[in-house]
Amino acid sequence: MSEQMFSQSPSKVLKDEVYEQIKNAIMEGKLKEGDRILESDIAEQIGISRAPVREAIRLLQQEGLVVTSPHRGTFISGLTVEDTREIFSLRSILEQFAVGLCINNLSQGDIETLYKYVDLMRQAAIEEDVRKVAKYDSKFHELIYKKTHHKRLKEVMSLLNTPVRAFMATTNRLYANLEDVADGHVPIVEALTSKDAKHAAQVIEDHIKEVGEQLLEQMED
Repeated sequence: MSEQMFSQSPSKVLKDEVYEQIKNAIMEGKLKEGDRILESDIAEQIGISRAPVREAIRLLQQEGLVVTSPHRGTFISGLTVEDTREIFSLRSILEQFAVGLCINNLSQGDIETLYKYVDLMRQAAIEEDVRKVAKYDSKFHELIYKKTHHKRLKEVMSLLNTPVRAFMATTNRLYANLEDVADGHVPIVEALTSKDAKHAAQVIEDHIKEVGEQLLEQMED
């Protein structure tokens, strides 16, 4: 990893700042599955000691974004088929819980923002930009989690979704047809707008199941 990826900071850099820089490099596809990362390289590029870099890497390990192997080093991790099955089966349950909590907390402005993310996903799909599709897909669901006002649910969903988004960014795989991503979110917004919690739960369950199945198909191919 000799390419300059990380920016220097004029102030003392905390582990959280280092963590964000490394995570963004992964999400933007600059660091890909299997790439080795070196504490010394990152510390030198940012202009700091290795200690905060080491702490940041521990945080990334907790999120499943990197894996450290004894005597080999630290590498950008990927998703296995089993990982994906577990993540999406759990997401299906938690997303239904999330829409039930948020449905009465969404303002008209929130609904308009959700539709904006759908439009941005559709434009990114037309441009065949998988990373942007994944980015706005994440923002769509993050708004739903935010409006649940359930702190721990937001934290758990972040842990589940981060490795999936990183996998999409680093492997360029998601749907066979990217426009399906945007189209699959429209019924969710419609259900949330209607304030029908039962229907919204069914729609989000169907959506997560379809996303999981298509991603698994891509992985198995």
